[in-house]
Amino acid sequence: MLDVPEASPDERAREVRETVSDWADRSVEELASEYDDHDPELARRLAVARTECRPEIAEIAREGYPPSEEVFPEVPCPTLVLKADADTETRADDLRVADELAEGRLVHVPGAGHCVFRDEYDAAYAELRAFLRRV
Repeated sequence: MLDVPEASPDERAREVRETVSDWADRSVEELASEYDDHDPELARRLAVARTECRPEIAEIAREGYPPSEEVFPEVPCPTLVLKADADTETRADDLRVADELAEGRLVHVPGAGHCVFRDEYDAAYAELRAFLRRV
C-alpha cells in the first residue's frame, strides 16, 4: 500500500480496497515470495494473513482508528497489546492508556517496529506465551 499522508479519506479507503483486492487475486505462494528475506514459515504466515484481510478494513483507512482511550474501557476480556519499541515518553503515554483495560497488559517489544512478530518474533512470542499462561 502506498504511504500517501496527504491523501483524502476517500483516497486512502480506495487504495486499501485495491490492495486487499490484489492480495485476494494472488496465491499464498506468490504473496510469500515477497518475504523471501524472511524465514519461509514466517513468510507463509504473513502471506496467509494478507489473504484473510477483508475489504471492510478500507473503512478504517477512511475513518481512522478510534482513540485507545475510548476503546480500551469497553474491552471486557483479558487483552495483550504488543507495540513497537518506543521512546520513554511514548511508552509512558501508552501504559497510561492501557490502564483503562479491565484485564490487560501492554508491552513495547524492544527493537520491534510496526510488525512486532515479523521484527522480533522470539520476544513477541515469549510475551504471548507468558500472557496465555496467565489467562
